[in-house]
This record gives sequence, structure tokens and C-alpha cells, in this order.
Amino acid sequence: MKQFLKVCFISVILFIPFTNVSAKSYGLDTSWQYADFSVIHSGKSTLYESSSNKKDIIVAINAGHGTSNVNGKKTYCHPDKSAKVTGGTTAAGETMAVAVSSGMEFQDGTSEAVVTLKVAQKLKSKLLSEGYDVLMIRNGSDVQLDNVARTVIANNIAEMHIAIHFDSTSNDKGAFYMSVPNNDSYRSMSPVSSYWQSHHELGDALISGLKQSGVKIYSSGSMPMDLTQTSFSTIPSVDIELGDKKSDISDAAIDKYADGLLNGILEYSGESRITPITNPTDPGDSSDDEDDSSDDENDSDSEDDDENNSSDNSNESNGGAAEDWGDQVGDQSPIEIADPSEGCETIFKNSDGSFNELGQFMQDLFTLIKFAAPVLVIALSTVDYAKALSAQNADEMKKAHIKFGKRLILGVAVFLLPFILDLMFELFGLYGLDTCGIR
Repeated sequence: MKQFLKVCFISVILFIPFTNVSAKSYGLDTSWQYADFSVIHSGKSTLYESSSNKKDIIVAINAGHGTSNVNGKKTYCHPDKSAKVTGGTTAAGETMAVAVSSGMEFQDGTSEAVVTLKVAQKLKSKLLSEGYDVLMIRNGSDVQLDNVARTVIANNIAEMHIAIHFDSTSNDKGAFYMSVPNNDSYRSMSPVSSYWQSHHELGDALISGLKQSGVKIYSSGSMPMDLTQTSFSTIPSVDIELGDKKSDISDAAIDKYADGLLNGILEYSGESRITPITNPTDPGDSSDDEDDSSDDENDSDSEDDDENNSSDNSNESNGGAAEDWGDQVGDQSPIEIADPSEGCETIFKNSDGSFNELGQFMQDLFTLIKFAAPVLVIALSTVDYAKALSAQNADEMKKAHIKFGKRLILGVAVFLLPFILDLMFELFGLYGLDTCGIR
């Protein structure tokens, strides 16, 4: 029995350090401004806090695409319910857009959502090491939060919001950000009127950082687009397109994208390793970008018609404009990040949510302990009762009853250990902790 207790104790000690001890979860608070515009909001985002050199700045990172079971749900494009002023996944003149689009696929068949999550997780690790806190809007292969919900959560938790995407063209386009269109009615709409310049400042800084890291930049680095994200944002907010279907998505490229975005965030925060931008551009005045974006919009309009006539999200996003984001459900290769703050997603699990070798070992170990406990309770108690009966001793029988009761309680406790841990975390308000799906 003592050996059994030792195994249980060691298993718990080994297991607890792998929980997300530095994380907190945030869902959509219905009292927040614009929250009532959301139609998909049962999911949660995760806040990771830096353990050293803290800057007390929270960066919201939104890995583009991937909410499942959207089934044609739509949200208003603007808080005032006015019509869009540019094309995109949703055509100009429309007042409602698909709540979350599914994104495109790269030439090798990898979904956009897989790659944006890799970039987001790599960037998260780099930001934490620099002292920034990170709000991961999407922390796995699927999150039930639509465009509006993601934006509203970022508005209320973070100081800046960066959505990561790739364009759906196929010519190795280069990186650019979606700027606020130079349209009087749009720029005068609340909350755009108060924040569009800060959106541009953040976008310019990100492009500068990417350029410094050797990432190819498209044209002037921006394209005007009327997005749900910026239409509802009350903090500096940017949709950054890191490339397109033909872009390099190797591990080295992923690291380069993350380095570039980190450089841009440092620049925007005044800690730049490169020369800061003093005058943000007004991409709405760029005739070259307008010409290019109009071509992309024409491509995306036809896809938008397909979306409007279908209850399912297509796997192709617009030709150049990412109107929507959300988690793409698809196969993901393991993301190898050594930072211990990564938690369950990179310690126990592959990116598709399945257990890796360590996770499977822990699951098998806990399964063995769970089912060994009741077997041992029955076996040991049978021996005790047999001894008491053979001795025909009332005291021995009483001791056997007591031992059986203690063993039964211990066996049930071991069997329910993961559920007990989850309950304790919730009771003490540690909502970011979990048992990594191990049951």
C-alpha cells in the first residue's frame, strides 16, 4: 500500500508543473461595448504574463482563421450598421459579413490557420522573453469567437491588437497591413474616427520591423480595406498579411516573421532596435495600392457571392483581403517551442489537439493508476477479510472494515484526480489552469 501511495504522489508532483500556471482565461463579457454585436462567443482567449522584466503592456495576438461550425452566421460590418465602403471577403455596399471565414490553403495544402498559429506562438514566446504580457486570442486549433468577439476581448484586455494572416493570391506578394480607407464617412464613424491614425502607426511600425528582419514587403506596405476588426477596435489594431499562398512557411521563415513582428512592436512601444517612424503614412492616398486592391477586391467579390449563397464557409478567403478571422480546424504538425510557458499545447499535445509521446505516456500512466486503484482496494480488502474470517476475530473484522473504507476513499480520489484538480482550480479562481485534457 505504501508503494502504491508513493506512485500516486510522484505522479501528481510530475503532472502539476505542466499545467498553465501563468495563464488566465477571458471570455466575452456581455457588458463590454459592442459585445452585443457578436454571434459566436462561447470560447475563451488566454492571457500569459511575463515572469521577468515586466513592461505591463499586453499585446493581443490573433492567429487568423479557425472557428468551426459557423454555418453561415453573420455579424454587422460596422457598429452603426452602415454599409462597407470597400470590397473584400464581403463586397462593398453590404452591411453584414460572415462571422468568421475559414481562410485559404498554401500551395502544399497546409491551411492558413495552421501557419498563423505557428507564427503567433513563436511571437508569443519572443514577447514574453522581452517582458510583454500576451493575450492569445486563439490558443489552439479552434476557438468559438467570431470577429467581433475577438476584437471586443482585445479592446478590453490589451493595449494593442495584431491579427496575423496571409493573402490568398499566389505570386509571393510580400507583407502588408490592411489600412483604414481614405473615405470621409468611414473615417468619421465611431470608433474609427478616434483610432484610425493609431492603427496606421502600429501598421507602419510592424512593416518597418518586418523589413528590418528581411521579410519581403508588398508595394508601400499597406492596402486600404474596410475590416470588421478595425471598425470595432478601440485600441491600436492591425490586420497584418505576412505573404500569400506562395510564401515560404518553413520553420526558419516562421521565426523570421515572428522576429519582424517583435521588432515592429518594440518600435511602436518606443523600445526600437531600429529607427522609429515619426510620420505615419496615409495609405488611403496611395494610387498604386488602390489599383492593386481593386484587382483583389474584384476577385474577392465573386467569392463573397459564393459565401452569401452557401451556409458553409469556403476554404478560400478573398483574393488579397482578409475580412474575417477565426480558427481553421485542420491538421497541424507539432510546434516545437522550448519555452516552458507554452503549457499544454506544446508539452502534452500536437497542434491538432492529439497527445504527443509525453502526453500519451502521462495519459497511460494516469489510466493505469486509476484502474489499478480499485483493483488494489478489492484485492487487499479481500485478503484482510479472509484473515479476519479465518481467525474468527471481531476486532480483526472491524479493522478490515476500516481499512476497506480508507482504501475505497483513496481509490475514488485517485480515479477522479484530474477532475478534482480542475474543480479546485475553478473554486480558487485559477481559470487558466487545467489538466491538459488528461483524464
